[in-house]
Order: sequence, then structure tokens, then C-alpha cells
Amino acid sequence: MNIVWIMADTFRSDAVGVVGKSPVQTPRLDSFAKQGVLFENAYAQSPLCAPSRACSFTGRYVHGHGCWWNGMPFTNPAPLLPEILRQNGYRTELIGKLHFFPQQPDYGFHHRELEEEAMPEDLSAYGAFLAAQQPPAKRAGASTSWSGIPEVGVCNMAEELEETRWVADRADDFLQGAGKNPFFLFASFIRPHSPYNPLARYLDLYNNARIDPPMFDQSEWDNLPPRVREHARITGWGRLTPDDFVEIRRHYYALCTMVDENVGRILDSIDRAGLAEETIVVFTSDHGDFLGEHGQLHKMYLWDGSLHVPLIVRDPRRPAGLRYPGLVESIDVMPTLLDLVGIAAPPECQGASFSNALVDPGATHKQAVFAEYAHHSVFKGATKLYDACEDLNSISARTERYKYIHSPSEAGELYDIVADPGERVNLYHDPAMADVRQDLMMQLLDWRTGMRSFGYQQPDPSNPYFRQYFKELGQAIS
Repeated sequence: MNIVWIMADTFRSDAVGVVGKSPVQTPRLDSFAKQGVLFENAYAQSPLCAPSRACSFTGRYVHGHGCWWNGMPFTNPAPLLPEILRQNGYRTELIGKLHFFPQQPDYGFHHRELEEEAMPEDLSAYGAFLAAQQPPAKRAGASTSWSGIPEVGVCNMAEELEETRWVADRADDFLQGAGKNPFFLFASFIRPHSPYNPLARYLDLYNNARIDPPMFDQSEWDNLPPRVREHARITGWGRLTPDDFVEIRRHYYALCTMVDENVGRILDSIDRAGLAEETIVVFTSDHGDFLGEHGQLHKMYLWDGSLHVPLIVRDPRRPAGLRYPGLVESIDVMPTLLDLVGIAAPPECQGASFSNALVDPGATHKQAVFAEYAHHSVFKGATKLYDACEDLNSISARTERYKYIHSPSEAGELYDIVADPGERVNLYHDPAMADVRQDLMMQLLDWRTGMRSFGYQQPDPSNPYFRQYFKELGQAIS
């Protein structure tokens, strides 16, 4: 079986129309979901591009592979999915954004056509494509009309030159010449990542759409870590009005529709090449975007807006039109794909195959999902963030009902996801939630010390990690 993995960047789970929670228009993804399995509760392990993508390709948590931030190399290397597939006779192809550092290694791909932020021009296939035009074309960032809202504008490029279209065009060229040997194609869009500057025709689709502002008021910051308010202040997001956030959302949804149309073009290419019956297709994202939730844009916090991602898997050998409501993690995609093509996952893999969920929506996969984030802020005024909170690192555990976010130097966050899906009411200090909080703390400790992954025995309260990261709980039971 061939594998085509399509990844978008910063694409929220509820930005797929069939999910039914936003006015976004994604007819191709809606149709694709009916051809495969829609995973309703898939979660990334990091709210940042490179660490999250490293999780997907290694099947390991961030602390497992060691790539904690964009532009950082793997500090604990492990076999990558394309490397494993190449060793097993697959032709491996990358088109678009990978975002691993350093950018020169092939990371298991026979052929790469790269395009991503902060890329040297001599490595950018898309840059070379633009340079070859007559006259040479400029990137979208240099040909954009901006509104008065930060990062909001309209892309003025010719549509056939825009980078989302370029990825789909290059994927089509590869698929039409793929031949009979098994292949792995990773087609990776940069959009709907900010800046929020879609082509005009996609924005026009939302001229009359009813778009709600985020459910947020700044009083929520009183019960959150001080860095949240400070982050909004130094970025200017704290000055944005509800109408500003509506306009940001309108542009973001237009970018999602732009991605959707080009996902459809890749799916059509698979059909046109006669490969549909022998190709597994996956669509997902590396993380989401808050779009004004909690007064924030982008990601970089462990709330669902940045971690809840779309995941659709189509295997022509398995039933179509299913929805799986259980919890899955991004690290599970790699071992699942290997399982589906009959290749054993490496022992370093911390994820688990969810192939049973492709045929049984009632199958149990995981009881909890986890995420972690090490904050190395690139924002102007970042020192004020560090002044606001002693330690900006954080980890989280999410069950079907509750989420707990823990940071070593401050009070935590606890949410009842069923009653409060927007994570607006922090229940950390609620005495009635003490047992829930302690249970999730123990699940985090169990996870972070690697016991589930590597078979360690449960540590006693003298464990140094226990003492450092769970002082309140450690002192209570020691």
C-alpha cells in the first residue's frame, strides 16, 4: 500500500466543516471524511510547529525526541517514519514544509521540494520556482494588502503562483509519475498559518458569513498564569476588539478553504493516477490557532485551541464514513501507518497504533492524552514574560472530561471540558475538584517519568522529579 500524508499548519479541529462547530467551508475535507474515518478527538503533543512535527515523525513525545523549539535539532534522535519506509523499499517524497533543523539532511526522503519559513533561498524549491518566473515573482509576504489589524490582509499573487497551489501542483506531478513501486508522499501546506492573508476569491466566500467573536473577556486572565496577560500585552493582542477577532477569523476561515480546495486537488490527483484503491491517505495538522480564545492568537499554550487537531484517515481496505470519538495522539499516526502496511514500529516509538479504531468506533484506544511545552519566547519584550512567571515550561493531561495543566512555579489550571469546552473557568482551587486534580497530577507524573513508555516502576515520593514538579502533591503524601 502507498501512503499519502497531507499536513496543514495551524489548522484547528473545528475548522473542518463536517465537525459542525464553525461557519468554515471545507467541502473537500467534508467529502473525504465520509470516505474514511474522522477522529473527533485527536490531540497534538506540542503547540509549536517543529516539536509537534517531530512527534508525528518519530512517534515520540517531545521529551522523547528532544526537539523543544523551532530551529532546534533532535537531541535524542530516533528513527523517522520516512527513514523506516525507505529502508523497507518505499520511494519517499517531501513537498512543502518539514521544519526540521538543520534543514540540509534528507531525513529519510529520496527527494525533497521544500518551502517553509526562515529557509535559505538555496534550499527553497518554491523560492526557485518563483525566481524562474518571467519576470521573477515575489512571495506573498511582499505582495499583500494589509488592513489595520495585525497580520490581516489579502494575498495579491497570481493564484497559480501561490504556495498552497504550488504544493498541490507538485504533488500532482509526483503522483502522475509514481509508477508501481510503493511510495510515501508527505505533502505539507504552510497555510492556514498566519499571516492571515488569503487570496481574494476565498475571502469573498465569507462576505456574508455569520462569524461569532471568541467567548472571552479579560477578567479570565485573573485566574490564569500572569504570563497570559503579559503575552497579550507585549504582542498588542490585548488591544484587539471583538470585531477585530471576527475579521481575523474571517481571513483564517478563508485560508482553511484555500487549503481545502488544494487538498481536494491532491485527492483528485490520486484518483486520476488510478491509485485510490492502493493508497492510504491521512489529513491532519501540527497544531491549531486560538483565534482570540483566552485573548490570544497563534498557539504556544496547552489549551485545546492549539492542541485539538483534525485527523482523517482513509484506508480503501476498511469501512468508510465512520467517526471515532475516542482519544488519540499525534504520536499514534506513525505506528498506525506502519501497522497498516505491515512494518513493525521501532522500539523507541512511544505512540500506539489505532488501526482497530478504523473498523470499530467503540474501540478503546487511550484514557488520556498528554502535551508539553518549553517556552523560548521570540517576542519583543520577552524578558517581561520571564519576569511574570519564574518557569514558563508546562505539561498537560487531558481525559475525556477533564484537563489539567501544570507549570512548576505557579498554580495550575483545571478544566471540566464537558461543562466548559472553551476552558474558561479554572477549577484548580475548587475544593470539590481536589480528587480530580490529584488523579491528573498522578497521571502526569506517571507519563512524564516514562513509566508507561519504558516500563519503569512507580517512584516513591522521594523521586527528584516528583519533588521538583509536584511539590504540593509530594508534600501531601510523603
